[in-house]
Amino acid sequence: MRLPYHIISSSVISSVVYILTQSFILAITTFFSGILIDIDHFIDYFVNEKKIKFDIKDFFYKCDNCKLEKAILILHSYEIMFVFLLCLFVINVQIYKGIVIGFLSHFMIDVLWNLTKGYSPIQCYSFIFRSLQKFEYKKIFFNNFM
Repeated sequence: MRLPYHIISSSVISSVVYILTQSFILAITTFFSGILIDIDHFIDYFVNEKKIKFDIKDFFYKCDNCKLEKAILILHSYEIMFVFLLCLFVINVQIYKGIVIGFLSHFMIDVLWNLTKGYSPIQCYSFIFRSLQKFEYKKIFFNNFM
Protein backbone atom coordinates (compact mmCIF):
# COMPACT_ATOMS: atom_id res chain seq x y z
CA MET A 1 0.00 0.00 0.00
CA ARG A 2 1.28 3.46 -0.78
CA LEU A 3 2.27 6.11 1.76
CA PRO A 4 -0.78 8.43 1.43
CA TYR A 5 -3.10 5.52 2.26
CA HIS A 6 -1.01 4.61 5.29
CA ILE A 7 -1.17 8.22 6.50
CA ILE A 8 -4.95 8.21 6.13
CA SER A 9 -5.42 4.81 7.79
CA SER A 10 -3.04 5.72 10.63
CA SER A 11 -4.97 8.97 11.15
CA VAL A 12 -8.25 7.10 11.42
CA ILE A 13 -6.89 4.36 13.69
CA SER A 14 -5.06 6.77 16.00
CA SER A 15 -8.22 8.92 16.22
CA VAL A 16 -10.22 5.87 17.27
CA VAL A 17 -7.51 4.98 19.81
CA TYR A 18 -7.72 8.51 21.24
CA ILE A 19 -11.52 8.44 21.41
CA LEU A 20 -11.47 5.08 23.20
CA THR A 21 -8.60 5.79 25.59
CA GLN A 22 -8.31 9.59 25.87
CA SER A 23 -4.54 9.00 25.76
CA PHE A 24 -2.66 11.43 23.54
CA ILE A 25 0.59 9.44 23.93
CA LEU A 26 -1.10 6.20 22.88
CA ALA A 27 -2.78 7.87 19.91
CA ILE A 28 0.30 9.72 18.65
CA THR A 29 2.56 6.65 18.92
CA THR A 30 -0.10 4.62 17.12
CA PHE A 31 -0.15 7.21 14.33
CA PHE A 32 3.61 7.47 13.84
CA SER A 33 4.37 3.77 14.22
CA GLY A 34 1.61 2.97 11.71
CA ILE A 35 3.65 4.90 9.16
CA LEU A 36 7.21 4.38 10.37
CA ILE A 37 6.95 0.58 10.22
CA ASP A 38 7.72 1.11 6.54
CA ILE A 39 11.30 1.99 7.49
CA ASP A 40 12.12 -1.59 6.55
CA HIS A 41 11.39 -0.69 2.92
CA PHE A 42 14.31 1.75 3.15
CA ILE A 43 16.51 -1.01 4.52
CA ASP A 44 15.54 -3.19 1.55
CA TYR A 45 16.22 -0.31 -0.81
CA PHE A 46 19.71 0.19 0.67
CA VAL A 47 20.40 -3.57 0.47
CA ASN A 48 19.30 -3.63 -3.17
CA GLU A 49 21.31 -0.54 -4.06
CA LYS A 50 24.29 -1.97 -2.14
CA LYS A 51 24.82 1.41 -0.49
CA ILE A 52 22.99 3.99 1.57
CA LYS A 53 21.43 6.17 -1.07
CA PHE A 54 18.90 8.90 -0.27
CA ASP A 55 17.14 9.26 -3.60
CA ILE A 56 13.49 9.49 -2.55
CA LYS A 57 12.16 9.60 -6.11
CA ASP A 58 14.12 6.47 -7.04
CA PHE A 59 13.10 4.80 -3.76
CA PHE A 60 9.37 5.28 -4.39
CA TYR A 61 9.70 4.35 -8.06
CA LYS A 62 11.47 1.06 -7.26
CA CYS A 63 9.24 0.16 -4.33
CA ASP A 64 5.95 1.09 -6.00
CA ASN A 65 6.86 -0.67 -9.26
CA CYS A 66 8.37 -3.85 -7.83
CA LYS A 67 11.88 -3.07 -9.06
CA LEU A 68 13.79 -4.46 -6.08
CA GLU A 69 15.53 -7.83 -6.30
CA LYS A 70 15.42 -8.61 -2.58
CA ALA A 71 12.52 -8.27 -0.14
CA ILE A 72 13.69 -8.73 3.43
CA LEU A 73 11.01 -6.54 5.08
CA ILE A 74 11.97 -7.45 8.61
CA LEU A 75 9.07 -5.56 10.23
CA HIS A 76 6.45 -6.86 7.81
CA SER A 77 6.26 -10.42 9.11
CA TYR A 78 3.99 -12.61 11.18
CA GLU A 79 6.99 -13.68 13.23
CA ILE A 80 7.97 -10.17 14.35
CA MET A 81 4.33 -9.25 15.02
CA PHE A 82 4.06 -12.31 17.26
CA VAL A 83 7.16 -11.18 19.18
CA PHE A 84 5.73 -7.65 19.56
CA LEU A 85 2.48 -9.11 20.90
CA LEU A 86 4.28 -11.38 23.36
CA CYS A 87 6.26 -8.42 24.66
CA LEU A 88 2.99 -6.70 25.57
CA PHE A 89 2.77 -9.11 28.52
CA VAL A 90 6.08 -7.75 29.84
CA ILE A 91 6.16 -4.14 28.64
CA ASN A 92 3.21 -2.25 30.13
CA VAL A 93 4.07 1.20 28.74
CA GLN A 94 1.68 3.43 26.76
CA ILE A 95 4.28 4.24 24.12
CA TYR A 96 5.02 0.55 23.49
CA LYS A 97 1.29 -0.24 23.30
CA GLY A 98 0.89 2.53 20.70
CA ILE A 99 3.78 1.16 18.68
CA VAL A 100 2.23 -2.30 18.68
CA ILE A 101 -1.22 -0.98 17.73
CA GLY A 102 0.29 1.07 14.89
CA PHE A 103 2.45 -1.79 13.63
CA LEU A 104 -0.36 -4.34 13.82
CA SER A 105 -2.94 -2.12 12.15
CA HIS A 106 -0.50 -1.25 9.36
CA PHE A 107 0.41 -4.91 8.98
CA MET A 108 -3.22 -6.08 8.82
CA ILE A 109 -4.09 -3.40 6.25
CA ASP A 110 -1.08 -4.44 4.13
CA VAL A 111 -2.08 -8.11 4.30
CA LEU A 112 -5.64 -7.30 3.21
CA TRP A 113 -4.45 -4.89 0.51
CA ASN A 114 -2.05 -7.43 -0.99
CA LEU A 115 -4.68 -10.14 -0.76
CA THR A 116 -6.86 -8.05 -3.09
CA LYS A 117 -3.87 -7.92 -5.48
CA GLY A 118 -3.71 -11.71 -5.53
CA TYR A 119 -0.58 -12.08 -3.39
CA SER A 120 -0.41 -14.95 -0.95
CA PRO A 121 -0.49 -13.64 2.64
CA ILE A 122 1.66 -16.56 3.74
CA GLN A 123 4.35 -15.98 1.13
CA CYS A 124 4.44 -12.22 1.42
CA TYR A 125 4.36 -11.90 5.19
CA SER A 126 6.25 -14.89 6.56
CA PHE A 127 9.86 -13.99 7.26
CA ILE A 128 10.69 -17.69 7.35
CA PHE A 129 9.15 -18.24 3.90
CA ARG A 130 10.97 -15.19 2.51
CA SER A 131 14.28 -16.41 3.93
CA LEU A 132 13.76 -19.85 2.38
CA GLN A 133 13.32 -18.03 -0.93
CA LYS A 134 16.59 -16.17 -0.26
CA PHE A 135 14.49 -13.00 -0.08
CA GLU A 136 14.18 -13.00 -3.88
CA TYR A 137 11.38 -10.60 -4.72
CA LYS A 138 10.16 -12.50 -7.77
CA LYS A 139 9.96 -15.81 -5.90
CA ILE A 140 8.06 -14.22 -3.04
CA PHE A 141 5.59 -12.03 -4.89
CA PHE A 142 5.22 -13.56 -8.32
CA ASN A 143 5.13 -17.31 -7.65
CA ASN A 144 1.73 -17.24 -6.01
CA PHE A 145 0.41 -20.49 -4.64
CA MET A 146 -3.12 -19.19 -4.11
